[in-house]
Amino acid sequence: NGLQRIIENKKQYESQIDSLVDNDILVKITPNKYYNVRRLTHSYPYLTPEARDLLNLIGKRFQANLQAEGLPKYKFQISSLLRTIEFQRQLTRQNVNATYGLSAHYYGTTFDIAYDQYDRRGKSYQDPKVEEILEKTLLELREECRLMIIRESSNKCFHMTVVCLEK
Repeated sequence: NGLQRIIENKKQYESQIDSLVDNDILVKITPNKYYNVRRLTHSYPYLTPEARDLLNLIGKRFQANLQAEGLPKYKFQISSLLRTIEFQRQLTRQNVNATYGLSAHYYGTTFDIAYDQYDRRGKSYQDPKVEEILEKTLLELREECRLMIIRESSNKCFHMTVVCLEK
């Protein structure tokens, strides 16, 4: 799934991104009612349409699970999306979880959701109960074979890759 040819560096990204978007291979990820996108330092805010759909499904289910627990709406935060080889190499110098060599982030099917902070009405909150509900939501989707997930403790994020696409 995802990009057939990985993007090596910023120059290649800049020369290809418009075509990838115009051909519906990648879509831009922008904040919405379910999530915010953190300031990205080692990735670009793009995913495949299928990964974007999964991200929105996570948001819908997360909100439903919060409501079922009698909690208010919170947005989760996306901390990483599409990476180039160049970004990945830079990241391996400061992040023990960053894989040297091939990364699932190269293909536009992988994203990270931070579990240490949530947004509510423009303010940032830490809440173990909200974290528990996000994790429950993600595990439900894993059980449905919609994603693979790794919990990264050093970066305080859930690292997810789309595996089963709804047609």
